Amino acid sequence: MKISTKARYGLRAMIELALHYEKKTPVLMSLVSKNQNLSEKYLHILFTSLKNAKLIKSVRGKTGGFMLSKHPSKINILWIIEALEGPIVLVNCVDNKGICKKSPKCSTINFWKDTGNLLKKYFASMTLENFIKKYNGRH
Repeated sequence: MKISTKARYGLRAMIELALHYEKKTPVLMSLVSKNQNLSEKYLHILFTSLKNAKLIKSVRGKTGGFMLSKHPSKINILWIIEALEGPIVLVNCVDNKGICKKSPKCSTINFWKDTGNLLKKYFASMTLENFIKKYNGRH
């Protein structure tokens, strides 16, 4: 399994918004771009997905920009990754579309389900606030 740049950069952008959350003012995309060394064009794509998932909101006008839709302690990493990547599955045969036709005789399917569930559980347990406290939110 490999997490794409979409999820990695999206997480960085969300951390940047979380670092500004207490100011209660929108953050310009250009500031997120500068602070996280990400292209504004790519951020626009990410922010559209994050906004559709109701994880961020945009504010129009002279003092507009982007903000988290709720406190950083209420947004977990799983939601961010799934908003950008879709459901997390380690192997295609255990995705949300169903189980493959070989599953009744597959000796590894339960291992892959359990492992995927552990990863999802870990991502769900880590909020933006926890992440910033643990990893300092920079670099």
